[in-house]
Amino acid sequence: MDKRIIIGLIAGFIIGVLESFLLTEGASFGDSFTNIITLMSSLAGLAIGFASTKVSPKRNFYIASAVLGALFFVVVAVKSGLYFDDVFTGAVTGLVIGFLADKIGEKMAG
Repeated sequence: MDKRIIIGLIAGFIIGVLESFLLTEGASFGDSFTNIITLMSSLAGLAIGFASTKVSPKRNFYIASAVLGALFFVVVAVKSGLYFDDVFTGAVTGLVIGFLADKIGEKMAG
């Protein structure tokens, strides 16, 4: 398994926990680990890490990362009813995960 897939999963989980803690009103830090935002960020990170091994031009990979993040956050948007806010958050999250998977993956590859 490519290291970028694992990096994407870990980055997605960490960003998901931070987003859950910061964006979910009144939730404790323990609730952040079992939140749908954390789950969708982790799954988006896994998909983005996999996409980093398949999409070759970096510009296309960053676009694909933003689109994958937005698609995974549609589930969060349906649950909350805040479609633009959650889908935009997912796109930014996907872009950050894609950037981390790309840059850290390059450094770890040698």
